Amino acid sequence: MNRSLVKRMAQLLLVTGAWACGSPGPEGPEGPAGAAGDTGATGPTGPRGPTGPAGDTGATGDTGATGATGATGDTGATGDTGATGATGDTGATGDTGATGDTGATGPTGATGDTGATGPTGATGATGPTGPAGAGYVPLETAGVVGYVRDTAGIIVPGVTVYLVPTADVPSAPFWERAWGVNLAYVVGDRVVQGGNIYEVITAGTSATAPSGTAADITDGTVHWKHVNTEVAVARASTLDEPLEDTIALNGATYTRATTGADGIFRITTVPAGSYYVVAVPADSGHLPGGSHCRMGMASTAFVGTQLDIEISTVPSANAEYVGPSVCLNCHGMVHEMQTLHMLGIRKVGAAGPLQNYDRFPDWNRPLTDKFTAAGTTLYFYAYNNNATSPDWRVSETNPGTGISFTLRLYSTVAAGETHYWADLTDVKGTSSPATYEVELSYGGGLYKQRYITKLGGSRYVLPIQYNFEGQTDETQPSSRWVWGQYNAQNWYTEATPALRVPALGKSFDNNCAGCHFSGFSLTGDGTAGYQAHGVPDLRGDYDYDGDGQPEVMNISCETCHGPGSEHWYSAGRGFGIVSPRLLTPEREVTICAQCHTRALGVGGGNTETAMDSTGHTIRAGTSRKDFLTNYISKMDDGLWNASAGDGAHSQKHHQQASDFLKSKKYRNPYDLLTCAACHDPHGGTGLPHQIRDVLDRAATGTTADTGKGMCMGCHDPYFTAGANFAARVQAHWTANGITNIAMGDIACVDCHMAKTAKSGAGRKQKVSAGGTTYYSGDISSHVFDVPLKADITVKSAGQMPIPFTNACGTCHNPTP
Repeated sequence: MNRSLVKRMAQLLLVTGAWACGSPGPEGPEGPAGAAGDTGATGPTGPRGPTGPAGDTGATGDTGATGATGATGDTGATGDTGATGATGDTGATGDTGATGDTGATGPTGATGDTGATGPTGATGATGPTGPAGAGYVPLETAGVVGYVRDTAGIIVPGVTVYLVPTADVPSAPFWERAWGVNLAYVVGDRVVQGGNIYEVITAGTSATAPSGTAADITDGTVHWKHVNTEVAVARASTLDEPLEDTIALNGATYTRATTGADGIFRITTVPAGSYYVVAVPADSGHLPGGSHCRMGMASTAFVGTQLDIEISTVPSANAEYVGPSVCLNCHGMVHEMQTLHMLGIRKVGAAGPLQNYDRFPDWNRPLTDKFTAAGTTLYFYAYNNNATSPDWRVSETNPGTGISFTLRLYSTVAAGETHYWADLTDVKGTSSPATYEVELSYGGGLYKQRYITKLGGSRYVLPIQYNFEGQTDETQPSSRWVWGQYNAQNWYTEATPALRVPALGKSFDNNCAGCHFSGFSLTGDGTAGYQAHGVPDLRGDYDYDGDGQPEVMNISCETCHGPGSEHWYSAGRGFGIVSPRLLTPEREVTICAQCHTRALGVGGGNTETAMDSTGHTIRAGTSRKDFLTNYISKMDDGLWNASAGDGAHSQKHHQQASDFLKSKKYRNPYDLLTCAACHDPHGGTGLPHQIRDVLDRAATGTTADTGKGMCMGCHDPYFTAGANFAARVQAHWTANGITNIAMGDIACVDCHMAKTAKSGAGRKQKVSAGGTTYYSGDISSHVFDVPLKADITVKSAGQMPIPFTNACGTCHNPTP
């Protein structure tokens, strides 16, 4: 408080009599404030002087009326506390000085050299051998041992393990061999002569062709037995199942052993040689083959080792089909849905929940281009008057004369849904027109598309085929046009003439569905009509049989792996399911052959579906012998020829397996291949035809590696040497007597898989300098040899001597 102000306040209180306790002592230095008296008016605060020394404390008197406290000794009596003066401002804190820079760290001194490593001490003594690990089998130094387990990891007793000498598997051409002069023939060879097939009984060399139809023919050196192409010949063959036929013939003499209760086989001595190791189970829950049955192995590669074998399980006869959705729930949404196996049959204009057509964007083109609101009219004319193989030309152009009937394609829209229609009109006769709704499309991803309608309880294929690569130049052969007739005799009787309804036995149900439906079965007969059934699936393509459940109308998981109910019930784990890779190669090929063999079945009126007498197709794992005996009534493969031809290569589609059985890839002493060796059934690569790798290309093979593809994956070590792949191909031609000329970007398949068969329109090839137009088929032969000009004895004027490509047509001419 200001000292002068305090002094004036004291003087004022004295004058007014506010002090109570007698006269004040002499004024000392200013002390603390006295006792509070009546609060007077607050005067201005005087300056505060320095505090004087403390005086003696006066005696405390009686407490009187509260007044101002007298001054205490040197310290004035405590009076009322005066108002607190304002606190003075705190002085500003001075700035902190800047921190000085840290000095630089000096460099680390160099690390000294590591001293030389001292010599390694002597190795201690080897400790005792520990106990054998789990799964170890005491070895046979001169033999082989191992476990046989199934795909569930369970040991399998009673399995006979055969060492099949690779040399015992016949590698001569299986089905036919073109006759040639002074050729050596071995037992098992088949010779084609004059349309007849002869089987060689006695080996030798001959210049005399067999003739006639006698049961046995001998020319003095070679002894032949006349055979034919009926299924009985295939059933009796001892050549068409490389491993199982060979074991049936010679197995009793082979080195072998049978697994005991512990699942172990033990062969004490293995003769030197090369072998296929084949496991043949005794029970019904497993299938023959095993993980070492397909690749020939030198005995030196496995003698003295433990050679464990894995074999496939198989669903029991009571297992049921469950549909691909159940499989995909565990195995994932694989690329199978993008394959033509899953895309063959579709509700017209739409794709089912398990169908993905991204790889085939044009499959719907005929529907959008031809089934328009305005419509497209097709003219059937120029009937060939052939009762055995009747034919009509089909064109969108009105020929003016010779028309038998027309078919008009069009679409309508009702309630937001497009409907597709086909109107048949009799032109030559007077029968009434007929209208059919197109319910399903059939194909479209490759080469062709057909259309299915429903009559009564069955479906029938309408009498047209759209060819995606068809020729618009209708001066060419009509079989190569955009439109072709498809069994039009089922829809029109030329002799009457009149439209007709197809016979019950001509239905899609009993002729076609067996090769397209998963879990196929057939009911009905030729009197009441046929009804096809597929496996029900919540995401199926269509309710085909009208039972309220959509069916899978295409080839899915269980066609190749067997019915999956027992596998699903066991939560997978390898139980109750077929693993095709572990079967004998002939059993895996039979899975494909059931549809890729052109044959007639036993049930369903002996039509094109290979089915047994109960109306069922084979289950995965069925032997070829069982297939031929119980599911096939007749072999009907069409063999490529040019009026006579070589009689060996396929002429029609879906007989690739029949070709393959003739090839050395199927029967040889090195590596027994199957269809899946080159094709991925699941379509994982995304390449055309579901092949596993790109094809070899000569023109791009400018280095040792570029240009090589799937074929060279196996053949590279044995192929002709050369600085680069293109040079190697040229050297290969030269080594085989082919003129070394520039043939363009030739691939191995161009020569060894000539397109002998035709599914759609085939392909237009080279036009020669003389104006001849060459054609090839659109389906490759799977015999893997090269059709030779010398084997073509009669030719039509416009056909190439061999059905090759544009590159070949540069030099080939239409005469043998």
